[in-house]
Amino acid sequence: MRDVTDLRRAQSEILELNAALEQHALELEEATLEAERANGAKSEFLSRMSHELRTPLNAILGFAQILGMQTTDPGILDSAAAILEAGHHLLGLVNEILDIARIESGRLDCSLESTSVQSCVRGAVDLVRQDALSRKIEIRVDRAIDTYYVLADRKRLVQIFANLLSNAVKYNKDAGSVTVQCGKCDAGTCRIRVRDTGRGLPQNAEEWLFKPFERGPDRAVPGTGLGLALSRSLAGLMGGNLVCETSDSSGTAFIVEMTTAPRPADENLHSDTLHRAHSNALPDPLDIVLIEDDPASARLLKKFFAPFETVNLRISDSGDDGLRSIQAKRPDAILLDLNLPDLSGIEILKQMQASNDTCDIPVIVLTADATDAMMEIALREGAAGYLTKPIAFEALTSVLRRETTRSKP
Repeated sequence: MRDVTDLRRAQSEILELNAALEQHALELEEATLEAERANGAKSEFLSRMSHELRTPLNAILGFAQILGMQTTDPGILDSAAAILEAGHHLLGLVNEILDIARIESGRLDCSLESTSVQSCVRGAVDLVRQDALSRKIEIRVDRAIDTYYVLADRKRLVQIFANLLSNAVKYNKDAGSVTVQCGKCDAGTCRIRVRDTGRGLPQNAEEWLFKPFERGPDRAVPGTGLGLALSRSLAGLMGGNLVCETSDSSGTAFIVEMTTAPRPADENLHSDTLHRAHSNALPDPLDIVLIEDDPASARLLKKFFAPFETVNLRISDSGDDGLRSIQAKRPDAILLDLNLPDLSGIEILKQMQASNDTCDIPVIVLTADATDAMMEIALREGAAGYLTKPIAFEALTSVLRRETTRSKP
């Protein structure tokens, strides 16, 4: 005989532990599925909100641009400029809210590559130059930044600098100055400093400075309270950081910290290639099919192309009608909205790619859906370009030049 009490107790504990592990695994799987559903719902919400907000802005900004092109009356030009300024302010707010939501959901992708600090700073300076000139604020950029390259997404880095420079101008004194300097901090790290000559921040500024929609005590200056929060998030997404270095009665300084990178060997070649592509003229004549169900967007594009005597624009307000128009007469290019009443734009792309008669026609997507996920899907399904509403006419003509020149014999 032998006592098996301990053995039985151990076996019982093992069985209980296995049952607990199985229950935990089920709960974890359920939580994972719930998180995936939540992310899917958030992605759908972002896509819907992007479309619903951008579609009316497309008409507002688009017709304001057309109005400015068709008149020389100073009063009308001032009115058009006011509409454009307010519309772009609202568009910037929409973009910032969507960007923050994408970052929180992990759906904002960055393409990191060796990027010129000088190019990004100069691009941001161009965006705020007019505001600075109106208040006689001088923007000084240290020549040393020409030698620095960082690992970053160029578009997002310009966005960070534009936010910092815009704040440096808004919260500055008249006839003040803004300086941008660059220098290495540690091995592999580059620090870019943006300093203004404003009155500085209050002592408790760190409590709200980088929080969304928090603007502090100074409400007289227009703003949303999103720029710094978004800029810090974007810097972190690219492996960097954004901090407030100093703030006193002599001004405020912000530091952007980024990982250094070697200068790209093909930088000059890439710039030259882009310049040549943008300088090409549109082939003559040009037949374009526009598939767009929103009447305001269709009227806007019709007005824009009207001065081009050699461009024939055929408009379809549904996917089926657009496909029939393409089959009846092969166009040189197609402008395609994604949200149509019958077929989706993605389904139209798939049908065109499946046919030998239409697979090589360049399709440029014009949509209010500014999500990265939808852009990836459209490009994967064969779109030659992806432009978001409100439509930037310069970008549209640039893509049309590039794609129709390729397709013309």
